[in-house]
Amino acid sequence: MLVKLEGPECFLNVTNATTIKQLRDMVHKVTDIEPKQQRLTFQSREIKDEEEDGKDCTVGSYGMAPLNRIYLLLRLIGGMTQEKKNPQCLICLKETPTLNVKLSCVQSHVICEGCFSDFVDAVIVPAYIHSLDPECPECKLKYTTEKLESAISVLPKEKRYEIYKKNLYYTISYQSIHTDEVRVPCPTAKCEYVEIHTKTKSMDYITCKLCKAKTCVYCRQSDSANHSDCTKYGYARLSLEEAIAEGNVRRCPKCRSAGVKGERCNHITCRVCNCEYCYVCLKTKTEVGDFSQHRNSDFATNTAHCPCYLHNIDRYSGGEEAAVQKFHRDLVLLYLQAVFRKHDEAARSAYTRFDIGSNSGYKLAGVLSSKVTTIPQVKLIMN
Repeated sequence: MLVKLEGPECFLNVTNATTIKQLRDMVHKVTDIEPKQQRLTFQSREIKDEEEDGKDCTVGSYGMAPLNRIYLLLRLIGGMTQEKKNPQCLICLKETPTLNVKLSCVQSHVICEGCFSDFVDAVIVPAYIHSLDPECPECKLKYTTEKLESAISVLPKEKRYEIYKKNLYYTISYQSIHTDEVRVPCPTAKCEYVEIHTKTKSMDYITCKLCKAKTCVYCRQSDSANHSDCTKYGYARLSLEEAIAEGNVRRCPKCRSAGVKGERCNHITCRVCNCEYCYVCLKTKTEVGDFSQHRNSDFATNTAHCPCYLHNIDRYSGGEEAAVQKFHRDLVLLYLQAVFRKHDEAARSAYTRFDIGSNSGYKLAGVLSSKVTTIPQVKLIMN
């Protein structure tokens, strides 16, 4: 069966017996991200390699079904940035001799040789990159294309450069779309073709210029089937799927790069633009001022404050790793409920007809009736 990997948009051919370690190897071949650096989630739960008894987990262990979505996420950095000393690598914050500088901007902000591969994996290689000319995390000036491609092309793993070139097409698509447009990839497995569709005047079929297949953009089946439901409820389905994707991550309020935090505190430093922000309310350091005052124990009643850790919230007690998963389960629910308020009957029909619950982990009745009682500061960013 095929499952869809979100992040770099592609399909993976797996069976119920496929181990999670084998799944990570498949992701590695597609993204060039090492298995130990991958954070994979399904239904807002992190996918583990092994059971508590040491037995290998499989795709079947998580109850995945055909065309279910697996999310590949970045790990966000918790804690404050350190006081900078020049010259200093923007990633590891260590003093960097000139000979070890791999990339520098016009204002001489540098990234060292040891961190450059991580910078490429996080910012340049993934299909969800936000700029053809990535910016310096410090001064926001763009790196020159010649200097950037020159540095990438000599990396030990040559595939990085190939993936970078391939994903330029995806990035152009992201840059060219407006708020009333949506990016639609070819549903055929392993195909890289993408079209831009207008939300208000939907194109229900995509005729791929690469693989020549004509398929429904909503159910991803041949155009020979009956697609009356797809045409009627297709946009509601896209909105529901987008809600699930957004609920599984938190986005930097400055550059919109997405990721999930680890076990450190809710004070996040963006690995792309160095923006410091709160994981709960998404307020930046400029808005908050002193984070030590922002993270106080009266967060449950004072909207000016947020918890230092998610497990400080009674609902999420039981360790920070488990708290993060519970928090994102709640975010998925909140985003879904926002879509139901906007689309109402169309969203209800799409949720059932397209089996959205298998990706969200919530039954329709649960979405409609559940109330999330976390803290009032939680902020949603709707596209």
